[in-house]
Amino acid sequence: MSVAVPEKRGFFYGWVVVGVASAGLFVNTTTAPPMVSIFLYPMTQELGWSRSLYSGALTVGTILNAITAPFIGRLVDRYGARVIFTISGTILGSAMWGLSMLTNALGFYLSFALARLFSQGVLNLGGNTAVANWFVQKRGLATAVANLGRALGATVLPLLAQVIIQTQGWRAAWQTLGVIIWAVLVLPAALFMRRRPEDMGLRPDGAAAPESFSQRMEPQQRGRVQDVSWSLAEALHAPVLWLLVFIMVLMSPTIAGVSTHTMPLLLDRGAAPMVAALAVSLSSVFMGLGGLMWGFLVQRMAIRHCMACIMAAFTVSTLMLAVLEPVPLLFLATAIFGSCLGGIFTLEPVIWADYFGRSSLGTIRGFALPFQWTGMALGPLLAGMSSDLTGSYWPAFLGFALACSLGGLLLLAARPPSKS
Repeated sequence: MSVAVPEKRGFFYGWVVVGVASAGLFVNTTTAPPMVSIFLYPMTQELGWSRSLYSGALTVGTILNAITAPFIGRLVDRYGARVIFTISGTILGSAMWGLSMLTNALGFYLSFALARLFSQGVLNLGGNTAVANWFVQKRGLATAVANLGRALGATVLPLLAQVIIQTQGWRAAWQTLGVIIWAVLVLPAALFMRRRPEDMGLRPDGAAAPESFSQRMEPQQRGRVQDVSWSLAEALHAPVLWLLVFIMVLMSPTIAGVSTHTMPLLLDRGAAPMVAALAVSLSSVFMGLGGLMWGFLVQRMAIRHCMACIMAAFTVSTLMLAVLEPVPLLFLATAIFGSCLGGIFTLEPVIWADYFGRSSLGTIRGFALPFQWTGMALGPLLAGMSSDLTGSYWPAFLGFALACSLGGLLLLAARPPSKS
């Protein structure tokens, strides 16, 4: 039964949901490429694995996400993020301990695939969908604030893991991450996460009435959008859905491939382990700043124009990482790349919500994510193979840059759909 909750002036409960979603995105980074990059050297050296074998675990976990995304999307729409977050946090923390006890590649693949499923798959989709359900007019800003948790996790957790690896070993580092997940996510999600504002007698953005939603002003005044409603069946007939899917497939190998191999690339170029870890964390700091910047800009610009700019910056930073040698310039490249990550992590869920609405958002994104996750799965593997076979990341990174260039051009044609 829905219980009406009088809204306090100046306070909207949606920001509490943003806080819990931010906690979910914070622990989401425990299996993200920057963290995988931190563990690559110590684990491959101790266990005698190649980089391709190690990166393959990320590929398997990502494929599992692709297979399960449609099912997860429907669960998020039906039950909301409260149940999803509580269960996922419990299982994810347990999977971290499983990673600390592995002795062979099969155990690594099984434990990491499970962890990847619940962190990058369930928490990522559930958190961004929850925020989109609570905000319409301020969706870009709210998503940017939620993604500060991702940026903070990607900044702090790799450095923490690196310190523990150097002092106590990589197994202790995985165990510590498991404890952090249980402490940060499980209880707050169970107590404070809510599915939709309507369940509490509220409206998106804290609006007084539906009439307060303005009509879409897409070109240069994007900040006002209509709360549209598309079903999956309707969305499948919209050409822009398939265009967005293709763009995400072009972009996703770059995100996963470059992020996973940033740490070993810097080590190969002569950086000390702690210096390389600092570069990874610097990238994450700029991820948070970039997310906020694009969250503000998207209130004033068409979202497709914002995302096209980000894709151009992806292209430049990826090429810089491929060819530059001096460590300070590599730091600059990782900072630019990090700001691009923040922009994409903020705007990618927003464009789906803006174009297709809240009612079936999890289902629609669940349909699209298998294609995107397939690209994610290929990125780390292609970069690892490039390093193993040629001794350089240049061939893979050049391909990533070309794909981002094409994606940016296609975004300019990705106009909002219309049912008329």
